[in-house]
Amino acid sequence: MKRTLKPKEFPFIVVEPGRKLLVLSITRKMLSSSLENVQFHHAVLDIFARHKVLVLRAYKQMFQESLEWVFFVDASKVEALEELLGSLKALKGVLSVEWIGPENNVIVDLLHFPMTSRGGVRMIIFSAETLSRVLTELYKAFGTGASFILYKLGFDYGQELSAHFKKMLAAVSGGIELPPKKVVESFLKYNVSSGWQVLEAFEVSTEGRIEATVRVRELWEALARKGLEMEEVNCDLFRGILAGFFTNLYGMKFKAVEVACAAKGAPYCEFRIIEQVKP
Repeated sequence: MKRTLKPKEFPFIVVEPGRKLLVLSITRKMLSSSLENVQFHHAVLDIFARHKVLVLRAYKQMFQESLEWVFFVDASKVEALEELLGSLKALKGVLSVEWIGPENNVIVDLLHFPMTSRGGVRMIIFSAETLSRVLTELYKAFGTGASFILYKLGFDYGQELSAHFKKMLAAVSGGIELPPKKVVESFLKYNVSSGWQVLEAFEVSTEGRIEATVRVRELWEALARKGLEMEEVNCDLFRGILAGFFTNLYGMKFKAVEVACAAKGAPYCEFRIIEQVKP
């Protein structure tokens, strides 16, 4: 049964017309048990209920010796903000309570910087439409030369990603490197979560020379080329990333070719990653 994917809204700006908005950050000492975790959650929610706070968005992150809960809330019915904050500060184990607001209708999280993923790697956000327009202009200006540039950029980035994923996954596996197929699967699943594409299929064969197939839908790069009358270009950035990832992962040279592309009318983009055997 195919899973229906839901969109994921990052809460660094919250737009809620007609509401008085507040960003709350609660940091406390590391919890020692699941029971203590539940008790702390209940205590926070009890305070919110008492002060008529409506939670709109929330997330939790872990640091080396502490935990942080971040809430984006509607404080329209809060009558005593200082009392609310004081109650949160008085909770057992709380190290700090910080807040932004209240602001009407729109609020931005100014409590956190930089934004990170993959264990501390700094990230920035561009819309897929903006990046697609950048690629479109590159193809218009440089034609097939843009293909070469994007493939090379992707190849180098793919090597960096492979080295990072190998190290990251080994660190949580007792220092043991995972089989290459597992590393690739983790990377492709991460790409789904980070908005690059939806993974349809991944297969790898190690009989004889190594070959793999990756089939994806909704690849943002394909959006850049819809309507361009350039049959000779492909999703060259992602193609390069796959080649670079496999090259670093297996320690031998790979190339990637795109055999089907959504920008050319196919229902998906499909790539073949092939080991380059020396003559």
